[in-house]
Amino acid sequence: MQSLTDVAERLGVHRITVHRWLKQYSAGGLSELLEIRQATGRPRVIPSAVIAGISEKLSEESCDFKTYKEIGQWVEENYQVSVKYQTLHKQVHYRMKANLKEPKPMSNEKAQEAAIE
Repeated sequence: MQSLTDVAERLGVHRITVHRWLKQYSAGGLSELLEIRQATGRPRVIPSAVIAGISEKLSEESCDFKTYKEIGQWVEENYQVSVKYQTLHKQVHYRMKANLKEPKPMSNEKAQEAAIE
C-alpha cells in the first residue's frame, strides 16, 4: 500500500489534494469526485470586460503603450475603472504575458558595450 505522499508525488500534486480527492470519493463516490464546482474566493479586481478590452488593444498594430501607467490611464478613460499600478502590472505582464512595445532605455555604459559587440 502506498502512502498519500507517494501517490501525490507520482501524480505531481500536493498530498493535501490527494487527501481531498479521497474524502470526496468516500463521501459521494465517483460522481462526487467528478463534479465540477464553481471556484470560490475573492473575485478579480479588474472586471473581465476590462481585461478583454486591454487584450484587444494590446493585440492591435497601432497600440503604442509604452508604460503600465499609460494602460491605467486608458482603462480609466474608457471603462471608468481605477486600477492600482501593481494590480495592472500583474494582470498585463504575468497573466496576459504581454510585453510593452519599447524596452527600457540602457545606461550609457551598456549602450557602448552593445555597440562594440
